[in-house]
Amino acid sequence: MKKCWLLIITTMVVSFSIASCDQSSQNGSPAPQVEENSTANDSQLSVNQQISRTFGHLLARQLRKSEDIIMDITEVAKGLQAELECKRAPLTESEYEEKMAEIQQKIFENKAKENLSLAEKFLQENKKNAGVVEVQPDKLQYRIVKEGSGKVITGKPSALLHYKGSFINGQVFSSSEANKEPILLPLAQTIPGFAMGMQGMREGETRILYIHPDLAYGTSGQLPPNSLLIFEINLIETTEDSVATKNTENENSAS
Repeated sequence: MKKCWLLIITTMVVSFSIASCDQSSQNGSPAPQVEENSTANDSQLSVNQQISRTFGHLLARQLRKSEDIIMDITEVAKGLQAELECKRAPLTESEYEEKMAEIQQKIFENKAKENLSLAEKFLQENKKNAGVVEVQPDKLQYRIVKEGSGKVITGKPSALLHYKGSFINGQVFSSSEANKEPILLPLAQTIPGFAMGMQGMREGETRILYIHPDLAYGTSGQLPPNSLLIFEINLIETTEDSVATKNTENENSAS
């Protein structure tokens, strides 16, 4: 039991250390840094004391970064001391996991409800803006940023493109710019709103899609539940299948 708890704590700290670095690169907020001007007392600590105190900092960073679950720091400290003294915890591991799952599920449901409301409000307001086209009422919109002159997408071919995906608050969650190379994306494998929003798009065109969670990931996937997704797409090239050229369109319209 004691080894299990120690493993859990260690894993939490290591996981957070990695996560904090990832968060700083995704949302632009810097990860907590060690102060350069250490106090004289800190410099006189033994190696064991330095490691121990840093371990405490890592635990504190994890607690500070937890936006959804706020821990009672006093009780956390008591728990650490009690475990070191081989005293019984208030909950068994299974009880702890069960209660945490209940809390996390409630948080998830509240977040899903909140995000859905924000998504619907955003789309209602966004459709009033100049240049915004509704593909599906209150579900899917787009705005052309730069006109293209190449082939037109119809159906679900593969497309070579640059993209940037963000949330309503502007936080970027994914981008092809990270690798500085465009990606070849089969539209048949994308979320419904992405493929639908690219219909009629020409090579060379840049457009922004506004996708309701019902046409995105909804409450599944790794992103926050019921997130409205905003994609800025620059279409470079598309496959020959399921596309049309400007001349073909003119011929069809004339016949």
